Amino acid sequence: MLEIIDKSCRRFPSLGQSGRTARVMRLIDAEAWTDAALALMELELPMWRGGA
Repeated sequence: MLEIIDKSCRRFPSLGQSGRTARVMRLIDAEAWTDAALALMELELPMWRGGA
């Protein structure tokens, strides 16, 4: 999964081990797919905000 993200997401690899990148990696490791997807969207699309 991380290989796909590394190749398809522009901001993810460039952020290195920032807190948000580490969070996405922890969620993927925990197989928390929905939370990982939302965290990745927040990382890749900074103007996007989840929730109501």
